[in-house]
Amino acid sequence: MALRFDVSITLDKAAIAERIPHADNMVLLDKCVSHDSQGLTCLSSSHVDKSNPLRTSKGLSAICGIEYAAQAIALHSSLLNTNKVGVGFLAICKNINCKLRYLDTITTEIMVRVEYIAGSADLGLLQYGFLLSTVDDKQDLLSGELGIAISKKDIQ
Repeated sequence: MALRFDVSITLDKAAIAERIPHADNMVLLDKCVSHDSQGLTCLSSSHVDKSNPLRTSKGLSAICGIEYAAQAIALHSSLLNTNKVGVGFLAICKNINCKLRYLDTITTEIMVRVEYIAGSADLGLLQYGFLLSTVDDKQDLLSGELGIAISKKDIQ
């Protein structure tokens, strides 16, 4: 992996959308506020959006926070790989700790933090830890580890 970073920049939703394989309202992250070679932190308020594509008639299940973390991982991987957008597949979810039933019951912004644990896009597998929490009182909402399989045809 090429470690090309400018940690002083903040990425908005449009810049995030350019770097992950999602579009329109499926881009769940609003802003990347910090990043380095070991992880990144994003903010989002899309969990309260009535048009959130993951929302059901009952609300936005907290387990959908895994998709928020997966998008943050895709963004981090893209930044590490000179902004190349590859296709990743969620292969492993483990040690999931969910503290609530619905994310849309949280009315403030949520923070999504991902941290690299192991693996390589070149090898086709990445492992990250993640934590979703409230921005205002730092209440933990969802945490765990994700394994992402990277499509070999997308690795250059």
